[in-house]
Amino acid sequence: MGDSFILPWVRLHAVKDYTDLLLLFEEFPQVKHTVNVVPSLLMQLSEYAHGVQDGVQELTMLPAATLSDEEKRSIARLFVLCNHEHMIAPYPRYAALADAIRTRRWHAFSTQDWLDLQVWYLLTWIGPVSRRIEEVARLFRKAAGFTEADKQALLAEHRRLMDAMVPTMRRLHDAGQIEMSVTPYMHPILPLLCNTDVAHEARPTMSLPSTPFRASSDAHEHVRRAIDMFHSTFEHSPQGMWPAEGSVSTEAIGIMSAHGIQWAATDEAVLRHTLGDMYHPTSTYFPWTVRTPHGDVGMLFRDHTLSDAIGFEYQRWDAAAAARDLLARLEERKRDIVQQHGEESLDHAVVPIILDGENCWEFYVDNGAPFVRALLQALSTDDRFVTVTCAEATAAPHRTFMSPRTSIVAGSWIDGNFDIWIGSPEKNLAWELLAQARAMVSPTDPAHAAAREALLIAEGSDWFWWYEPRHQAPNKYDFDVLFRYHLRTIYSTVGLQPPVDLDRTLYELAHTSDHGGSYTIPVSFGMSAMHVADVIARDVTVESNDGLLTLTLSLNREILEGESVTFRVDDNANATYRDATHLVHHAPVKAGTSCRIVVTEQRPSRAEQSWTHVVSCA
Repeated sequence: MGDSFILPWVRLHAVKDYTDLLLLFEEFPQVKHTVNVVPSLLMQLSEYAHGVQDGVQELTMLPAATLSDEEKRSIARLFVLCNHEHMIAPYPRYAALADAIRTRRWHAFSTQDWLDLQVWYLLTWIGPVSRRIEEVARLFRKAAGFTEADKQALLAEHRRLMDAMVPTMRRLHDAGQIEMSVTPYMHPILPLLCNTDVAHEARPTMSLPSTPFRASSDAHEHVRRAIDMFHSTFEHSPQGMWPAEGSVSTEAIGIMSAHGIQWAATDEAVLRHTLGDMYHPTSTYFPWTVRTPHGDVGMLFRDHTLSDAIGFEYQRWDAAAAARDLLARLEERKRDIVQQHGEESLDHAVVPIILDGENCWEFYVDNGAPFVRALLQALSTDDRFVTVTCAEATAAPHRTFMSPRTSIVAGSWIDGNFDIWIGSPEKNLAWELLAQARAMVSPTDPAHAAAREALLIAEGSDWFWWYEPRHQAPNKYDFDVLFRYHLRTIYSTVGLQPPVDLDRTLYELAHTSDHGGSYTIPVSFGMSAMHVADVIARDVTVESNDGLLTLTLSLNREILEGESVTFRVDDNANATYRDATHLVHHAPVKAGTSCRIVVTEQRPSRAEQSWTHVVSCA
């Protein structure tokens, strides 16, 4: 896709979250952490350092006075894609510009308006710790009337903060404050890469691809390459591995062990599925051993409730109160452990808290810095708890407290299964197309090297993640475009034609193939909803059963007076037009069938209300 990145998230999260969080950790040297890195992140940071840019960055660099109408349209669409409450609303100038975009008044923007919008999108994506940098602080104080020189200075700060991430990690590692672990090379769901049928271990009745995807050799390659890249970056090998999305299976753990990995981690739901009736809630609070032909691997199972409290719950709390609550919950767990296993068990017990390094913070005031500081300060001074790295927690003496396992039920940190990445028509089709493409690639032919790289990229988890109907974002359908691009690259590199028309979306292909079921239609939100929180519609699904066509439009919010949603599906059939409450639908159905339109409204209270309209189509 050329010499630029399509999406800017590596740069923006590196600037706002990754480096900033490390600097927060450094303020409290008594507290230990394990920080996981993904090789594809390291690769992209390196490419940024060598001059590769992303599309948003390129739009930012354009002089505001020279912007074309198309460039202005793109900036208006992209430069308000962030959390409105915490990243736009606190800044009056930025909020006014965003409001003008939301109400379609951006056509009247002056050159200064466009320049201020470019600069504010750079400013809001700088973390609170890094905002102490004088040049950044000066521009926050200035607030409006920015110059092109101001913008260039901020772009330079973005580059400097990205460049600082790896050296800051090295510094904290050398000081003994953090351990670093790694994820397989291109972030694949390792168990599914070994054998997609393994999804039946957690969900025996789920629909899977008709032909299993099996590529254990690729799983080995992802693990080996991850370790090699980690070593070349940090000059030591990782002891542990956080598998993508906490996804583990007996075979996947054996592959990690074969490459020298000593510990791995996942969610407590996997342990619950594995132990069955033997499971007790306190089972989660000990390291376990999984024995493999290549050696023992220590396993940690995260406390789902505490991890999600940080990820989703505490964002609305007072920072000090949230920190006190987390320590109170830790004390409750300590009492439960002693009651179940005795006082001596505390020498081995551990409460793993594991969450993404970036996704939750934009929902907190000041990007979570007040909460993180309050929590780390509390942990620094509270002698009831000791913080340890994952390697320390899984050291051999601690693993002897629980009997070793020779197998584990396959699952991930999301509900202990793989539903997010497999099981729907689109996702199953993606696995089948991937298997067909892989069969065309020689692992040894030098002429297939580029195809091999494209294959490893296409094995990543994100493509399958975004085929999940529950996951919605303004860039959702870009991932379908990119997945098909990588498949096309494989075929073009080996000189063959794809077995299907890859110019069509997988949503279309899944519907027109033999996969059946429901499918999600890409919805164009237009220019009326620039920010995800203000999007009216999330998705549209279509199901056909016994001659009845069910159309479901899911709403993010109530449709206001004067607003309407037009639903149109084109499939070369004769269209019949009917009105329904809140909805004008254009339903291409055959004569004699009925259309059921179900509109589901999602209010902020999460209470749902549904209306069903049955329309007879002549």
